Amino acid sequence: MRAQVAKQPLDANIHGLVERLKQTRYRAKLVRRPYSPTGDGTQRPLGMPAVEDKRRQLAVARLLEALYEQDGRRCSAGYRPAVGALDAVDTLTIKLQCGRYAWVGEADSKQCFDPAC
Repeated sequence: MRAQVAKQPLDANIHGLVERLKQTRYRAKLVRRPYSPTGDGTQRPLGMPAVEDKRRQLAVARLLEALYEQDGRRCSAGYRPAVGALDAVDTLTIKLQCGRYAWVGEADSKQCFDPAC
């Protein structure tokens, strides 16, 4: 009984969100910006979107995943479901040991996004 009472407002909220999205009346809410202390005494900003915005983001992510995952290559490990960085490292290790590679390049892209450059 209790689960059904809790489910009714959730279903109504989701239905309302879907209707607002269909009618292009949905506007994202401002992200809450609390600060978390770090080990060195500084404060690190956190971004906490509203629950409704997180639901919308999840729905869009699931839709895009359904569309594009079928075109993904098996060897690709970046930002794919059930494939992580360790899988990419394992694949790279095998390719480097068994493949015909003469060199490996390493780059740091952090400064590429520096506005001073």
